[in-house]
Amino acid sequence: MIKNWKQGFHECNIDTEKRQFLCVLPDEPFDENKSFLDIVYDILKDVPKPVEILYSGGKDSELVLYSCLILKIPFVAVTMEFVHKDKILNTHDMYYAQKFCLANNIKQKIIKLDVTDLYHSQKYIEYLKKFHIKLPHVASHLYAIENCESFPIIAGYWPWVQVKDVDSVLSPIRCDFSSYEEFMKEKNMSGIGNFLSHNLEITHFLCKKHLKLYSQGDEEADLKYKMYKEIMPNIEPRYKSMGWELKIPDFNINDFNTKLTYFQTNLIPKISWGTKLCTLLNTTKTNNDKFK
Repeated sequence: MIKNWKQGFHECNIDTEKRQFLCVLPDEPFDENKSFLDIVYDILKDVPKPVEILYSGGKDSELVLYSCLILKIPFVAVTMEFVHKDKILNTHDMYYAQKFCLANNIKQKIIKLDVTDLYHSQKYIEYLKKFHIKLPHVASHLYAIENCESFPIIAGYWPWVQVKDVDSVLSPIRCDFSSYEEFMKEKNMSGIGNFLSHNLEITHFLCKKHLKLYSQGDEEADLKYKMYKEIMPNIEPRYKSMGWELKIPDFNINDFNTKLTYFQTNLIPKISWGTKLCTLLNTTKTNNDKFK
């Protein structure tokens, strides 16, 4: 089976016979001299308002929130509250999300998700199987999108740069995070499934800053803090969280991984890019299928 679609400017392709997910980042015209805020403004100036930014309490979505705040783009922060037997699982995320919204007078919409209902009932499989998604927690992202009312945005990420003296490359992009906009189309919604790599302009900007600020041995969280602080001076350093870290005796998100393997073909992710990213990366390579 071969399947093709786009998320932002990413050209996505699944070939189940080759067991491959290919993400192509093609060349397109852009202005290398634009500021980050100008890029954000241009992406959002003509979309429906208010935009709804899925905000887990993490740095990526906080960067998009902060940019919209500075640019006075109407928005709502949409935060998931994961509940199991009336107890909140994602306490770390909720703390930072509510703290940031209160401090900045940001309107916040809380979506309560009963994880027992979504996962023990097998509903999560119905969300994921048609999109070849193997990570069960992504079902909660789709649930959040489904409960938006205007123009949902997932902050996402830029293709992570594997920095080398010569021939730096981009890390592959996973299929699991590449079908948000396909899901929106099924629900007759419009939105952005990966804001920080929505077009080549923002991708190039963040990859360039990544190359500039990276120090040997930097962890992901440390590098992001350095990058984002140049744009958002009041960002707080914190540990990375997915919201599922608590060890609950009768609920562990990892237990649901195995069930998905019955429905999904194991796909090897591969990424390819055009000449503009080749020039930025100082590389002769145009593709990569290794994470390190």
